[in-house]
Amino acid sequence: MKELLKLPDPPTGIFTFKNSITLDALDYLQNNAPKLLKKIEFTDFGNLPLFHYTRHKPVASIEEDFYRMGREAAVLLFSMIEEENNGEEVSCKNVEIPCKLVIHK
Repeated sequence: MKELLKLPDPPTGIFTFKNSITLDALDYLQNNAPKLLKKIEFTDFGNLPLFHYTRHKPVASIEEDFYRMGREAAVLLFSMIEEENNGEEVSCKNVEIPCKLVIHK
């Protein structure tokens, strides 16, 4: 956040990969630039329920299926291990897991 706020044209919207990064960014703004809290909107990946209890929350979150993501990751990992153990070249795979956009405001 410190570096972003130094830009000649600081962002008015930020997408963070995880809720914890959003919380850190909001904390930084609260402590160092409180006037910007209402000028910078956040969207993040995660949708933790704890945002219901915070004063400043993301405008939206991407809600993912943690269980399915973990299961698919394990299937991919075991498949890659099996390919490697069989002397095969380990191939790249793409798995798409549907997510849901949750609007908070």
